[in-house]
Amino acid sequence: MKGEGKDAEKEPEPKVAEDKKIKPPRTFAGDLGISLELIHNGIVTKEVRLVNRALRNISWQRRRMGVADLLKMVKLVLKNTPYKERLVGMLEGQQQSEDVEMAPPPLPNGVAAPSSHSPSPFPFHEHHFDIIMPECEIYLGILVVTHFVDKKLTQKAVSGADLVVSRAKSYNRRSLDPLTARAYFCLSRAYELDGRLSEIREDLMAAYRTASLHHDLVGQATQLNLLLRNYLAYNLYEMALKLVSKTTFPENLRSSAQYARYLFYIGRIKAVQLEYSDAHGKLTTAIRKAPQGPKTARGFRLAATKMAIVVELLMGDIPDRSTFNQEELKKSLSAYEAIVQAVRTGDLHSFKNVMDSNEDLFKRDGTLFLIRRLQSNVIKAGLRLINLSYSRISLADVAMKLGLDSAADAEGIVGKAILDGVIEASIDHDKQYVQSKANTDVYASDEPLKAFHKRVYFCLQLHNDAVKAMQYPDEKTDDAEEAEIRRQREKEILAQAGEEEGGDDMDFF
Repeated sequence: MKGEGKDAEKEPEPKVAEDKKIKPPRTFAGDLGISLELIHNGIVTKEVRLVNRALRNISWQRRRMGVADLLKMVKLVLKNTPYKERLVGMLEGQQQSEDVEMAPPPLPNGVAAPSSHSPSPFPFHEHHFDIIMPECEIYLGILVVTHFVDKKLTQKAVSGADLVVSRAKSYNRRSLDPLTARAYFCLSRAYELDGRLSEIREDLMAAYRTASLHHDLVGQATQLNLLLRNYLAYNLYEMALKLVSKTTFPENLRSSAQYARYLFYIGRIKAVQLEYSDAHGKLTTAIRKAPQGPKTARGFRLAATKMAIVVELLMGDIPDRSTFNQEELKKSLSAYEAIVQAVRTGDLHSFKNVMDSNEDLFKRDGTLFLIRRLQSNVIKAGLRLINLSYSRISLADVAMKLGLDSAADAEGIVGKAILDGVIEASIDHDKQYVQSKANTDVYASDEPLKAFHKRVYFCLQLHNDAVKAMQYPDEKTDDAEEAEIRRQREKEILAQAGEEEGGDDMDFF
């Protein structure tokens, strides 16, 4: 038979499944260690983007950091200085208060207390932090202040923010500029929660002047936004407008978040100055430039959307229904949707009821004084509906439908609407009725031209923004090989920051 003298073919051995590397869970301590390493390498290689990456990690760290791990890191990383002693003192005070609040109730005699789980081992040692730069000190201080702000410990947040800002100002290092800007942001937020925002106005102005002299783009944008927020918090719109007219927002700044905030504040100022078209353009651009994640920057997008809705109503337009169908904003925009319905139908009674029932909400949002201006828009909308529905109607019936006090009031309002071109009608003063004129074809007017111009302007503006946002590679230098090595090292650092494999996260310190 064939194949008798040959070795039988061996059956393939089953492959042993390789042990898959289990990705360890992301912890606050490990993430903080990677952030400090990013800052360290960013300063050594003079790459600001690594420092900015570490600052972006704060949004994840603030949701998971506890006072115990934060206290351990401050004790371990920082050297023995008064700066460290004050941070440790504030954290220890909070830890003691939390221990008292979370202490278990006393057990009856003879009942043994349940055994508590031993804390997880802390993965760092002192030799990991032999060399600590000032940037790492400020970063830890920012985390401490952010922790106090999230816990609503306003007094400690104010004290900590003052300490961190003064510490950052004591150094003369341009590499500290992004961290100093974030420290001033924490300072402003802490004083705002404490109700003392006006006390730091001069400090913010001095910081803005310093950032301008040092050509610190991030500092300029941050301080300018903080100053505008400071003025608007106290309704100082004239001072805010004067500040805007005397300053310019840095054009080469890559942070779209700061530019979105700036556009939002400019939109609020323009709305108060009755420049509704310009205000609406600024607000819609701010919403478009804000982060679009469902849980990212939700508060900012909500505030900007509320202001944009009111401004669009003041322009005489009705917001699109899709604005109120956004899943993450739908519930918060219910009051504004009721306002839009009242304006669209021209129902003055419904408008007043919505205003009275949601007055506190509108006051907190800073839109109450703008919504009060909408009363004339409601009346105009009602007059348009009446003009379309009736060829002739008495002034008494107009007053009843609009909710006015008398026919004399209706006569004056209708006359003003006719003069402004809101409706095409005439008033018979002797017989006290309004005679509607035949409606003209809208395509024979200049309305299509205006709509087309608006769309073309939007497309051109979008094109210009896209061109400005483009990034171009730097010019090639003779050190191509050295640059390639540096890029490879940065890729390894960023990959380690993203993967976070098991073991000691601070091996490279």
